[in-house]
Amino acid sequence: MNPAELERYARHFVLPGVGVAGQEKLKQARVLCIGAGGVGSPVLTYLAAAGVGHLAVMDADCVDSSNLQRQILFTEDDLGQSKALAAKQRLQAQNSLIQVRGIDENLTLENALATIQPFDLVIDGSDNFTTRFLVNDACVQLNKPFISASVFQFSAQLALLQPKDHSCYRCLFPEKPKPDELPNCNEAGVFGAVTGMVGTMACSLALNYLLGEVVAPALHQIDAKRLSVRSVKLQRNEDCLACRQNVAFPQLLLEEEQKHQQAACETACLLESALALEPECSVYELGNKLNQGAVLLDVREPWERALLEIPGHTVHMPLGQLEMSKLDANQHYIVYCKVGARSAYAVKLLSQAGFDVENLAGGIMAWQSQIACA
Repeated sequence: MNPAELERYARHFVLPGVGVAGQEKLKQARVLCIGAGGVGSPVLTYLAAAGVGHLAVMDADCVDSSNLQRQILFTEDDLGQSKALAAKQRLQAQNSLIQVRGIDENLTLENALATIQPFDLVIDGSDNFTTRFLVNDACVQLNKPFISASVFQFSAQLALLQPKDHSCYRCLFPEKPKPDELPNCNEAGVFGAVTGMVGTMACSLALNYLLGEVVAPALHQIDAKRLSVRSVKLQRNEDCLACRQNVAFPQLLLEEEQKHQQAACETACLLESALALEPECSVYELGNKLNQGAVLLDVREPWERALLEIPGHTVHMPLGQLEMSKLDANQHYIVYCKVGARSAYAVKLLSQAGFDVENLAGGIMAWQSQIACA
Protein backbone atom coordinates (compact mmCIF):
# COMPACT_ATOMS: atom_id res chain seq x y z
CA MET A 1 0.00 0.00 0.00
CA ASN A 2 1.32 3.44 -0.90
CA PRO A 3 0.84 6.49 1.39
CA ALA A 4 -2.17 7.74 -0.61
CA GLU A 5 -3.92 4.39 -0.20
CA LEU A 6 -3.07 4.18 3.49
CA GLU A 7 -4.73 7.53 4.05
CA ARG A 8 -7.69 7.01 1.75
CA TYR A 9 -8.76 3.61 3.09
CA ALA A 10 -7.95 4.28 6.77
CA ARG A 11 -11.55 3.54 7.85
CA HIS A 12 -11.33 0.13 6.22
CA PHE A 13 -8.09 -0.80 7.94
CA VAL A 14 -9.66 -0.74 11.39
CA LEU A 15 -12.59 -2.97 10.41
CA PRO A 16 -12.54 -6.62 11.49
CA GLY A 17 -12.31 -8.79 8.39
CA VAL A 18 -10.89 -6.03 6.20
CA GLY A 19 -7.63 -4.48 7.39
CA VAL A 20 -4.63 -4.09 5.11
CA ALA A 21 -4.92 -7.66 3.82
CA GLY A 22 -8.58 -7.21 2.90
CA GLN A 23 -7.91 -3.89 1.21
CA GLU A 24 -5.21 -5.56 -0.84
CA LYS A 25 -7.79 -8.16 -1.96
CA LEU A 26 -10.09 -5.36 -3.12
CA LYS A 27 -7.20 -3.68 -4.91
CA GLN A 28 -6.49 -6.86 -6.89
CA ALA A 29 -10.15 -7.63 -7.62
CA ARG A 30 -11.64 -7.34 -11.10
CA VAL A 31 -15.38 -6.56 -11.29
CA LEU A 32 -17.60 -6.08 -14.34
CA CYS A 33 -20.87 -4.16 -13.94
CA ILE A 34 -23.35 -4.65 -16.76
CA GLY A 35 -25.51 -1.56 -16.95
CA ALA A 36 -24.70 1.93 -15.70
CA GLY A 37 -28.32 2.71 -14.87
CA GLY A 38 -30.26 3.05 -11.66
CA VAL A 39 -28.70 -0.04 -10.07
CA GLY A 40 -25.29 0.27 -11.67
CA SER A 41 -24.79 3.88 -10.59
CA PRO A 42 -24.61 3.26 -6.81
CA VAL A 43 -22.87 -0.10 -7.29
CA LEU A 44 -20.08 1.46 -9.29
CA THR A 45 -19.84 4.55 -7.09
CA TYR A 46 -19.28 2.55 -3.91
CA LEU A 47 -17.05 -0.07 -5.52
CA ALA A 48 -14.81 2.73 -6.76
CA ALA A 49 -14.86 4.45 -3.38
CA ALA A 50 -13.99 1.15 -1.66
CA GLY A 51 -10.88 0.75 -3.79
CA VAL A 52 -11.82 -2.17 -6.04
CA GLY A 53 -8.78 -1.99 -8.26
CA HIS A 54 -10.13 -2.97 -11.66
CA LEU A 55 -13.64 -1.88 -12.62
CA ALA A 56 -15.40 -2.18 -15.97
CA VAL A 57 -18.79 -0.78 -16.88
CA MET A 58 -20.66 -2.08 -19.92
CA ASP A 59 -23.55 -0.09 -21.39
CA ALA A 60 -24.40 0.89 -24.98
CA ASP A 61 -26.99 3.54 -24.08
CA CYS A 62 -26.59 7.30 -24.00
CA VAL A 63 -27.69 9.51 -21.13
CA ASP A 64 -31.13 11.09 -21.51
CA SER A 65 -33.08 13.34 -19.19
CA SER A 66 -35.39 10.56 -17.94
CA ASN A 67 -32.31 8.76 -16.53
CA LEU A 68 -31.44 11.58 -14.12
CA GLN A 69 -34.30 10.69 -11.76
CA ARG A 70 -32.32 7.67 -10.50
CA GLN A 71 -28.98 7.27 -12.32
CA ILE A 72 -26.84 9.28 -9.94
CA LEU A 73 -23.60 8.84 -11.86
CA PHE A 74 -24.79 11.40 -14.40
CA THR A 75 -25.63 15.09 -14.49
CA GLU A 76 -27.30 17.35 -17.04
CA ASP A 77 -23.87 17.97 -18.57
CA ASP A 78 -23.77 14.29 -19.60
CA LEU A 79 -26.98 14.34 -21.67
CA GLY A 80 -26.42 12.66 -25.03
CA GLN A 81 -23.11 11.13 -23.93
CA SER A 82 -22.24 7.44 -23.80
CA LYS A 83 -23.17 6.08 -20.37
CA ALA A 84 -20.18 3.76 -20.24
CA LEU A 85 -17.69 6.49 -21.10
CA ALA A 86 -19.34 9.14 -18.91
CA ALA A 87 -19.38 6.65 -16.01
CA LYS A 88 -15.71 5.82 -16.56
CA GLN A 89 -14.79 9.51 -16.47
CA ARG A 90 -16.80 10.12 -13.29
CA LEU A 91 -15.44 7.06 -11.47
CA GLN A 92 -11.85 7.75 -12.47
CA ALA A 93 -12.21 11.31 -11.18
CA GLN A 94 -13.65 9.91 -7.95
CA ASN A 95 -10.71 7.57 -7.38
CA SER A 96 -7.50 7.95 -9.38
CA LEU A 97 -5.94 4.99 -7.54
CA ILE A 98 -8.04 2.44 -9.45
CA GLN A 99 -8.40 1.44 -13.10
CA VAL A 100 -11.75 1.94 -14.81
CA ARG A 101 -12.73 0.69 -18.26
CA GLY A 102 -15.82 1.82 -20.17
CA ILE A 103 -17.30 -0.66 -22.66
CA ASP A 104 -19.68 1.22 -24.95
CA GLU A 105 -21.60 -1.79 -26.30
CA ASN A 106 -24.26 -4.30 -25.36
CA LEU A 107 -23.58 -7.78 -24.06
CA THR A 108 -24.35 -10.21 -26.90
CA LEU A 109 -24.12 -13.90 -27.69
CA GLU A 110 -20.99 -13.13 -29.69
CA ASN A 111 -19.07 -11.15 -27.05
CA ALA A 112 -20.42 -12.49 -23.72
CA LEU A 113 -17.81 -15.15 -22.98
CA ALA A 114 -14.82 -13.02 -23.97
CA THR A 115 -16.15 -9.99 -22.06
CA ILE A 116 -16.87 -11.84 -18.80
CA GLN A 117 -13.83 -14.16 -18.78
CA PRO A 118 -11.25 -11.74 -17.25
CA PHE A 119 -13.37 -10.79 -14.22
CA ASP A 120 -13.65 -12.26 -10.73
CA LEU A 121 -17.25 -11.13 -10.26
CA VAL A 122 -20.03 -9.86 -12.52
CA ILE A 123 -22.82 -7.56 -11.33
CA ASP A 124 -25.88 -7.57 -13.56
CA GLY A 125 -27.82 -4.33 -13.25
CA SER A 126 -29.49 -4.64 -16.65
CA ASP A 127 -33.16 -3.81 -17.19
CA ASN A 128 -34.23 -6.68 -19.43
CA PHE A 129 -34.56 -10.45 -19.22
CA THR A 130 -32.62 -11.10 -22.41
CA THR A 131 -29.47 -9.72 -20.83
CA ARG A 132 -30.12 -11.36 -17.45
CA PHE A 133 -30.38 -14.81 -19.01
CA LEU A 134 -27.37 -14.13 -21.22
CA VAL A 135 -25.30 -13.15 -18.15
CA ASN A 136 -26.46 -16.27 -16.34
CA ASP A 137 -25.69 -18.71 -19.11
CA ALA A 138 -22.28 -17.18 -19.83
CA CYS A 139 -21.35 -17.20 -16.13
CA VAL A 140 -22.47 -20.83 -15.82
CA GLN A 141 -20.29 -21.74 -18.80
CA LEU A 142 -17.29 -19.89 -17.31
CA ASN A 143 -17.99 -20.87 -13.67
CA LYS A 144 -18.13 -17.19 -12.66
CA PRO A 145 -20.09 -15.88 -9.67
CA PHE A 146 -22.45 -13.02 -10.39
CA ILE A 147 -24.88 -10.76 -8.60
CA SER A 148 -28.32 -10.24 -10.08
CA ALA A 149 -30.15 -7.06 -9.04
CA SER A 150 -33.44 -5.84 -10.47
CA VAL A 151 -36.11 -3.26 -9.66
CA PHE A 152 -39.84 -3.02 -10.33
CA GLN A 153 -41.72 0.09 -9.21
CA PHE A 154 -41.30 0.16 -5.37
CA SER A 155 -39.67 -3.25 -4.97
CA ALA A 156 -36.43 -4.96 -5.84
CA GLN A 157 -34.69 -8.30 -5.63
CA LEU A 158 -31.06 -9.23 -5.23
CA ALA A 159 -29.00 -12.43 -5.13
CA LEU A 160 -25.40 -13.57 -5.30
CA LEU A 161 -25.40 -16.62 -7.57
CA GLN A 162 -22.57 -19.16 -7.66
CA PRO A 163 -23.71 -21.63 -10.33
CA LYS A 164 -21.36 -24.54 -9.70
CA ASP A 165 -21.60 -24.38 -5.90
CA HIS A 166 -25.22 -23.44 -5.30
CA SER A 167 -27.66 -22.31 -7.96
CA CYS A 168 -28.06 -20.06 -10.98
CA TYR A 169 -30.67 -17.63 -12.27
CA ARG A 170 -32.38 -20.39 -14.25
CA CYS A 171 -32.85 -22.38 -11.05
CA LEU A 172 -35.19 -19.56 -10.03
CA PHE A 173 -36.60 -18.72 -13.46
CA PRO A 174 -36.18 -21.67 -15.87
CA GLU A 175 -37.29 -19.78 -18.98
CA LYS A 176 -37.12 -16.21 -20.15
CA PRO A 177 -40.56 -14.54 -20.10
CA LYS A 178 -42.10 -13.50 -23.38
CA PRO A 179 -41.51 -9.83 -24.26
CA ASP A 180 -45.17 -8.94 -23.71
CA GLU A 181 -45.58 -10.74 -20.38
CA LEU A 182 -43.90 -8.15 -18.15
CA PRO A 183 -43.74 -4.35 -18.50
CA ASN A 184 -40.40 -2.55 -18.53
CA CYS A 185 -39.61 0.46 -16.36
CA ASN A 186 -40.76 2.84 -19.13
CA GLU A 187 -44.25 1.34 -18.90
CA ALA A 188 -44.46 0.47 -15.20
CA GLY A 189 -42.27 3.20 -13.69
CA VAL A 190 -39.55 2.90 -11.08
CA PHE A 191 -39.07 4.74 -7.78
CA GLY A 192 -35.60 6.25 -8.00
CA ALA A 193 -34.59 5.64 -4.40
CA VAL A 194 -35.29 1.89 -4.74
CA THR A 195 -32.46 1.60 -7.27
CA GLY A 196 -30.19 3.29 -4.74
CA MET A 197 -31.23 0.83 -2.03
CA VAL A 198 -30.67 -2.30 -4.07
CA GLY A 199 -27.52 -0.86 -5.67
CA THR A 200 -25.78 -0.21 -2.36
CA MET A 201 -26.91 -3.62 -1.06
CA ALA A 202 -25.48 -5.24 -4.19
CA CYS A 203 -22.20 -3.41 -3.61
CA SER A 204 -22.08 -4.60 0.01
CA LEU A 205 -22.74 -8.16 -1.17
CA ALA A 206 -19.96 -7.82 -3.74
CA LEU A 207 -17.43 -6.47 -1.24
CA ASN A 208 -18.19 -9.24 1.25
CA TYR A 209 -17.66 -11.83 -1.47
CA LEU A 210 -14.39 -10.24 -2.64
CA LEU A 211 -13.12 -10.13 0.94
CA GLY A 212 -13.66 -13.85 1.25
CA GLU A 213 -16.76 -13.82 3.44
CA VAL A 214 -19.02 -16.85 3.17
CA VAL A 215 -22.27 -15.56 1.66
CA ALA A 216 -25.32 -17.77 2.14
CA PRO A 217 -27.25 -18.43 -1.09
CA ALA A 218 -30.40 -16.35 -0.75
CA LEU A 219 -32.78 -14.20 -2.75
CA HIS A 220 -33.32 -10.88 -0.98
CA GLN A 221 -36.65 -9.19 -1.71
CA ILE A 222 -36.80 -5.48 -0.88
CA ASP A 223 -40.01 -3.54 -0.26
CA ALA A 224 -39.20 0.17 -0.31
CA LYS A 225 -42.66 1.23 0.84
CA ARG A 226 -42.43 -0.79 4.04
CA LEU A 227 -38.63 -0.53 4.32
CA SER A 228 -38.46 -4.30 4.70
CA VAL A 229 -36.19 -7.03 3.38
CA ARG A 230 -37.27 -10.66 3.11
CA SER A 231 -34.58 -13.25 2.44
CA VAL A 232 -35.46 -16.63 0.95
CA LYS A 233 -32.93 -19.46 0.88
CA LEU A 234 -32.07 -20.44 -2.67
CA GLN A 235 -32.68 -24.04 -3.60
CA ARG A 236 -30.67 -25.81 -6.24
CA ASN A 237 -32.84 -27.05 -9.10
CA GLU A 238 -31.44 -30.43 -10.06
CA ASP A 239 -33.33 -30.24 -13.37
CA CYS A 240 -31.84 -26.85 -14.30
CA LEU A 241 -30.75 -27.06 -17.92
CA ALA A 242 -27.96 -24.53 -17.45
CA CYS A 243 -26.07 -25.38 -14.25
CA ARG A 244 -27.09 -29.05 -13.76
CA GLN A 245 -27.85 -30.51 -17.20
CA ASN A 246 -24.95 -28.51 -18.71
CA VAL A 247 -26.64 -27.54 -21.96
CA ALA A 248 -23.85 -25.86 -23.93
CA PHE A 249 -23.77 -22.09 -24.24
CA PRO A 250 -25.60 -20.52 -26.09
CA GLN A 251 -28.02 -23.30 -27.10
CA LEU A 252 -30.70 -22.40 -24.52
CA LEU A 253 -30.67 -18.76 -25.50
CA LEU A 254 -30.91 -19.51 -29.21
CA GLU A 255 -33.83 -21.89 -28.67
CA GLU A 256 -35.67 -19.33 -26.52
CA GLU A 257 -35.08 -16.57 -29.05
CA GLN A 258 -36.45 -18.78 -31.81
CA LYS A 259 -39.59 -19.53 -29.78
CA HIS A 260 -40.12 -15.86 -28.94
CA GLN A 261 -39.66 -14.79 -32.55
CA GLN A 262 -42.21 -17.35 -33.68
CA ALA A 263 -44.68 -16.23 -30.98
CA ALA A 264 -44.12 -12.57 -31.86
CA CYS A 265 -44.70 -13.30 -35.54
CA GLU A 266 -47.93 -15.16 -34.81
CA THR A 267 -49.15 -12.35 -32.53
CA ALA A 268 -48.27 -9.71 -35.11
CA CYS A 269 -50.13 -11.59 -37.84
CA LEU A 270 -53.23 -11.99 -35.67
CA LEU A 271 -53.11 -8.33 -34.65
CA GLU A 272 -52.59 -7.17 -38.20
CA SER A 273 -55.52 -9.20 -39.50
CA ALA A 274 -57.75 -7.98 -36.67
CA LEU A 275 -56.81 -4.34 -37.05
CA ALA A 276 -57.18 -4.39 -40.82
CA LEU A 277 -60.92 -4.65 -40.31
CA GLU A 278 -61.14 -1.63 -37.99
CA PRO A 279 -61.74 1.89 -39.37
CA GLU A 280 -58.86 4.34 -39.06
CA CYS A 281 -58.52 8.11 -39.16
CA SER A 282 -55.20 9.68 -40.18
CA VAL A 283 -53.81 12.70 -38.34
CA TYR A 284 -54.40 14.74 -41.52
CA GLU A 285 -58.11 13.91 -41.47
CA LEU A 286 -58.49 14.56 -37.76
CA GLY A 287 -59.09 18.32 -37.92
CA ASN A 288 -61.93 18.07 -40.43
CA LYS A 289 -63.64 15.26 -38.51
CA LEU A 290 -63.45 17.19 -35.24
CA ASN A 291 -64.96 20.22 -37.02
CA GLN A 292 -67.79 17.96 -38.17
CA GLY A 293 -68.61 17.04 -34.56
CA ALA A 294 -66.47 13.99 -33.84
CA VAL A 295 -65.36 13.55 -30.22
CA LEU A 296 -61.94 12.34 -29.12
CA LEU A 297 -61.80 9.31 -26.83
CA ASP A 298 -58.45 9.21 -24.99
CA VAL A 299 -57.76 5.70 -23.62
CA ARG A 300 -54.36 6.55 -22.09
CA GLU A 301 -53.54 6.70 -18.39
CA PRO A 302 -53.94 10.00 -16.46
CA TRP A 303 -50.19 10.54 -16.13
CA GLU A 304 -49.83 10.30 -19.91
CA ARG A 305 -52.52 12.94 -20.42
CA ALA A 306 -50.66 15.27 -18.07
CA LEU A 307 -47.71 15.24 -20.48
CA LEU A 308 -49.56 15.92 -23.74
CA GLU A 309 -53.12 15.99 -25.08
CA ILE A 310 -54.76 16.57 -28.45
CA PRO A 311 -56.93 19.69 -28.16
CA GLY A 312 -60.63 19.24 -28.75
CA HIS A 313 -63.75 17.83 -27.13
CA THR A 314 -62.38 14.75 -25.36
CA VAL A 315 -63.72 11.92 -23.24
CA HIS A 316 -61.04 10.46 -20.95
CA MET A 317 -61.38 6.75 -20.26
CA PRO A 318 -58.27 4.55 -19.76
CA LEU A 319 -58.48 1.27 -21.66
CA GLY A 320 -58.61 -0.73 -18.43
CA GLN A 321 -61.63 1.32 -17.29
CA LEU A 322 -63.56 1.41 -20.55
CA GLU A 323 -67.24 1.80 -19.64
CA MET A 324 -69.46 1.73 -22.71
CA SER A 325 -72.53 2.72 -20.67
CA LYS A 326 -70.97 6.16 -20.20
CA LEU A 327 -70.53 6.73 -23.94
CA ASP A 328 -73.12 8.24 -26.32
CA ALA A 329 -74.25 5.60 -28.80
CA ASN A 330 -75.16 8.35 -31.29
CA GLN A 331 -71.76 10.06 -31.17
CA HIS A 332 -68.86 9.51 -33.58
CA TYR A 333 -65.66 8.88 -31.59
CA ILE A 334 -62.05 9.00 -32.69
CA VAL A 335 -60.07 6.89 -30.25
CA TYR A 336 -56.41 7.52 -29.52
CA CYS A 337 -53.56 6.41 -27.27
CA LYS A 338 -49.78 6.84 -27.52
CA VAL A 339 -49.03 4.96 -30.75
CA GLY A 340 -52.37 3.42 -31.75
CA ALA A 341 -52.22 -0.11 -30.28
CA ARG A 342 -54.41 0.32 -27.19
CA SER A 343 -56.84 2.49 -29.11
CA ALA A 344 -57.08 -0.14 -31.87
CA TYR A 345 -58.13 -2.70 -29.29
CA ALA A 346 -60.69 -0.25 -27.86
CA VAL A 347 -62.05 0.42 -31.35
CA LYS A 348 -62.49 -3.30 -31.92
CA LEU A 349 -64.48 -3.66 -28.68
CA LEU A 350 -66.57 -0.57 -29.33
CA SER A 351 -67.26 -1.51 -32.95
CA GLN A 352 -68.50 -4.93 -31.86
CA ALA A 353 -70.86 -3.16 -29.45
CA GLY A 354 -72.28 -1.03 -32.26
CA PHE A 355 -70.48 2.30 -31.63
CA ASP A 356 -69.42 4.58 -34.46
CA VAL A 357 -65.66 4.74 -33.87
CA GLU A 358 -62.33 5.17 -35.65
CA ASN A 359 -58.79 4.61 -34.49
CA LEU A 360 -56.34 7.51 -34.77
CA ALA A 361 -53.53 5.91 -36.78
CA GLY A 362 -50.18 6.29 -35.01
CA GLY A 363 -51.77 7.81 -31.93
CA ILE A 364 -50.70 11.04 -30.30
CA MET A 365 -47.09 10.48 -31.33
CA ALA A 366 -48.08 10.66 -34.99
CA TRP A 367 -50.18 13.75 -34.29
CA GLN A 368 -47.32 15.42 -32.45
CA SER A 369 -44.71 14.70 -35.13
CA GLN A 370 -46.83 15.37 -38.19
CA ILE A 371 -49.20 18.10 -37.00
CA ALA A 372 -47.95 19.83 -33.86
CA CYS A 373 -44.37 19.92 -35.12
CA ALA A 374 -45.19 20.76 -38.74
